[in-house]
Amino acid sequence: MQIFTRILFLHESIARVCIRHCAKKASSSVLDEKLIRSAIRPQIPVRLASLFSYLVKNTIHHEPGKFLILSKPYGVSSLGHKGGNIFKPTRFDRRDENLEETIEVDQNRSVTIESAIPLLAQHFREPNLMFCTGLKRYITGPLIIPANKREYEKIFRSHRRFSSIRHRALVICAGRPISDSGHIQGYATFQKVRDHSEYIFVKDGVAKPRAKSGQFAVSGSMEYKVLASNYGCSLIDIEFPIFNRHLPRLMLTELLSPILGDPIYMQRIVEIDSTPTLIEPKQLYRTKHIKRSFTELEHRLSLKNSDIYTLLPMYFHVYRTIFPSYEIYFEERQDLVAFSLLPCNIFFTWIDYKLIKAHMTAMLRCLNFTTATSRHLKSVAEETADMPLNIADETCFTL
Repeated sequence: MQIFTRILFLHESIARVCIRHCAKKASSSVLDEKLIRSAIRPQIPVRLASLFSYLVKNTIHHEPGKFLILSKPYGVSSLGHKGGNIFKPTRFDRRDENLEETIEVDQNRSVTIESAIPLLAQHFREPNLMFCTGLKRYITGPLIIPANKREYEKIFRSHRRFSSIRHRALVICAGRPISDSGHIQGYATFQKVRDHSEYIFVKDGVAKPRAKSGQFAVSGSMEYKVLASNYGCSLIDIEFPIFNRHLPRLMLTELLSPILGDPIYMQRIVEIDSTPTLIEPKQLYRTKHIKRSFTELEHRLSLKNSDIYTLLPMYFHVYRTIFPSYEIYFEERQDLVAFSLLPCNIFFTWIDYKLIKAHMTAMLRCLNFTTATSRHLKSVAEETADMPLNIADETCFTL
């Protein structure tokens, strides 16, 4: 009988950046302008020195001779591929992704996690540090960097051979799913839209054989649970195995609750007779003048409807990633489990004198989701014996 255990990594660096200050409650009718600015304008490192400083100050765990676990900031690509992808694109007729990259138009593409590895290797005295697998540009969360080829092979083997790799994340979504919790499964494939192709999701039981077996079809599933809803938005906990083909984003869109700040998929939901309706990409031109109403959110953030689609960043934080069977000793297997607290405050080298609230945490506060977030993470910590209890540290939610 195989014995499964997990390796625990505590996040010790967050204590250095979580600072308590007295502030007005977020439930007040008028939000502080600084809080709103932090929520809609994430601080993104545009210099390598800034990224390096952030990664060092927010290192989650260093296992000498094995790996680093870093806290990835928002807006930074893992590798320098077009669109911020982890792997090179498999299609060349994909539509221009400028819409998706609105807030990073002027960002220096050479500033990536991979480009910071030589500096990290020198700082942590790990000369063979190398990139293995990462997170998308618009996601924050734990990033595992192997210290040598042997550890690289362990992570790569776990990533490729085992289908039970699980990511667990918190997302802020526009709208609310019909069901408060559930499971969704299906396939991500492409739909031809005039001169380009776009990702679409086809549920199991609806997908045709071609959609399941096509060269570019990728299957995926997701567990979800709505934790709270306010101002036309929802806080949702999701668990899924892969990011390929925008699968988490597609599945949330299928549930009529695309991620807030994800304009490509938010525009696919329109209101017809006051009912949110999902429109296929090839039919969107028929509804281009019909927008979903976000009256409560617009008033809360002092924004126009068009701003909701164009100004907001994405709110997607992975707080736990599991790589199964990372270590194998005869019949005993050990999973690699990495946790990452919600980003609290942002420090970069050129603004070290200034405390900037992380955009995800700021938006949670703007929408009165802080209590639900803290309660949920504490519940998860109590259920999971190897999860650090301080993952639900409420100091993140104070200015």
